[in-house]
Amino acid sequence: MKPGDDLAALSTYTIAVAPDGVIWFGTDGALIRYDSKNWKAYKPDELVDNRITCMTFAPDGALWLGTWRGIFRFDGKNWQSFTDQEGLVKGSVTSIAAAPDGTFWFGFYDKGVLHFDGKTWFTYSNVDGLVNNTVQSLAISPDGTLWFGTGTGVSHYSQ
Repeated sequence: MKPGDDLAALSTYTIAVAPDGVIWFGTDGALIRYDSKNWKAYKPDELVDNRITCMTFAPDGALWLGTWRGIFRFDGKNWQSFTDQEGLVKGSVTSIAAAPDGTFWFGFYDKGVLHFDGKTWFTYSNVDGLVNNTVQSLAISPDGTLWFGTGTGVSHYSQ
């Protein structure tokens, strides 16, 4: 794949740079990898939805992806999927953050926030104090405070 081959027709939702400098593009049709010389598109069967809306790298180097229909982990060779069959709420994933403690936080459109400790999914919503269940962005500050950008304002949570 060269710049311009099929990429021009894809909407790019998210970009992440791996610790090794490889650039990853989440699009509406594939996951694209660019290592400054070669382009490679991933459209695996494991991805029930090729519309990648957000992504981040874990401390172990694995790439975590959010789509309109689930969450996926890619270690460079193997795919692991997390959908409603694994306990997720049904909905579009809008944002991801890897916490310093090795856990992950996921913002959802109209479903609040999910926290994954590696085994269990925990859901937080406006019932728990989130200002709005549409979480469009999230970030973790150096002191561990979580910040959630929502459809009607900002919420924060200190662990």
